Amino acid sequence: MFPLKYYFERPRPLKVFGDRNVNIFFEKLYNNSFPSGHTQIVLSVCTFMFIMVRKYWYWYIILALGTSFERIYAGHHFPFDVLVGAVIGMISAYVTVALFRKYSKIKI
Repeated sequence: MFPLKYYFERPRPLKVFGDRNVNIFFEKLYNNSFPSGHTQIVLSVCTFMFIMVRKYWYWYIILALGTSFERIYAGHHFPFDVLVGAVIGMISAYVTVALFRKYSKIKI
């Protein structure tokens, strides 16, 4: 969903609030932030694993919540950016599993 960043052109917290009001750990990001790509990837993988291997479901939730919180705490995204990234990631995982189960010769 990388093209969405250029379509919405939503600024990052650093650009809105400035250096003194945002946690900066590694690099200063000023480019567009909507939706959160890191959150999309992590929630997609965690949702996929939750569907396929439920044994370790609590680790998937911890990883997903930790990554989502980190993106906000580090000042890279607003909460809505992370929320939309999470929704996109979960939907893409469910669609992928549904399509795989429908069209694949491998039964899971």
